[in-house]
Amino acid sequence: MNFLSILTELLADSGFAALTWQSGVMILISFVLLYLAIVKKFEPLLLPITFGIFMSNLPESGTFYYFYNEVENWYDAGIIGVIGSAVAAGFFLIFFG
Repeated sequence: MNFLSILTELLADSGFAALTWQSGVMILISFVLLYLAIVKKFEPLLLPITFGIFMSNLPESGTFYYFYNEVENWYDAGIIGVIGSAVAAGFFLIFFG
């Protein structure tokens, strides 16, 4: 096997094969906002928003699998699913009231 075929097979098996141009634009926007949040100290609340934009646009990552598919147990949802369920239930509102 030559290097080009190995590289082509690697890219086909990775999540980047499922990357759409819309997700690519949003990932680019998240990098710009990340730069503004860290380097320019633009807005302190911009960092978690930027991280959420980046995580939700990763192709084939399964980050929000819990929200789109039913899982048998709540602990199979991962940390994003558990936190999302707590936010949807209004659990974290007690800290901001």
